[in-house]
Amino acid sequence: MRTTTEHAKGAQAAKGRRCASCHTDSYAGTKAVARIAGQREDYLLKALHDYKSGARSGGGMAAMADVAYPLSGEEITALAHYLSRL
Repeated sequence: MRTTTEHAKGAQAAKGRRCASCHTDSYAGTKAVARIAGQREDYLLKALHDYKSGARSGGGMAAMADVAYPLSGEEITALAHYLSRL
């Protein structure tokens, strides 16, 4: 079971990485940008790890690689947890 501290870490990571600047304030996305609010946690974990490692790249995803690369494993876990519960 995750704690409210972990949830707060995820919210802070989302704010600090400016996720809302592309994914909108509600993280609902747009036609060209994916919805990340309420997405499955395991999917978000894999996607963030893939962006960080370079396994996902190209096109509009280049911005995600820049965002994900500096994230620590703990931040990725907290961010995926937070976003999946919105």
